[in-house]
Amino acid sequence: MATPEESDIKALWGAQPVDTNPVVIENIRSKADRLESAIRWRNRREYAAALLVIAVFTWYIWLFPAPLTRLGSLLIIAGTLCVCWSLHSRGSSQPIPSQLSFYEYVLKYREELRRQQSALRTVWLWYLAPLVPGLSLFMIGRHFDHPSSHAGPLWLVALIAIGVFAGVWQLNLWAARRLQHAIDDIDTLLKYLGDSPRLGA
Repeated sequence: MATPEESDIKALWGAQPVDTNPVVIENIRSKADRLESAIRWRNRREYAAALLVIAVFTWYIWLFPAPLTRLGSLLIIAGTLCVCWSLHSRGSSQPIPSQLSFYEYVLKYREELRRQQSALRTVWLWYLAPLVPGLSLFMIGRHFDHPSSHAGPLWLVALIAIGVFAGVWQLNLWAARRLQHAIDDIDTLLKYLGDSPRLGA
């Protein structure tokens, strides 16, 4: 028995051959284009933020003389470069060739959704973890440099940092769950395409 989703897809197809239905083809291509655009703009924002972080902590190396603070700044810069490399290798957009058949195009689109979802789910490993050593040393260095600083005690600063990191992690997990809904829709479409006798025509 067909699920409601499958019934909707079959109703949308109507009597047209599955490989030539313009409504469905345009819908999938539009979604793939929006995904590619969103990834491209997200990565540009991340690279811009990384440049700002590198500039600020390069300045901190000269501003703060304490060895721990300087070492923390260097590690933050290194961690930021590591994040940029990981973002490029894990989360860069990969345009889908337009000359593919519709079935192959849908498969490629699903593959890209999965790849982006994997990057979001593992953001703690490649996006957050590389920054932890440098931030930890930097905060400890600043604390011992100015124990009575208006920035507050070390434990309070650490709690704020943990809260920010946890928030970033949860936001990315939420985005990964949203992508799962899109993947489920594609799986439903692929199941219908695979079951359709018109594919072999």
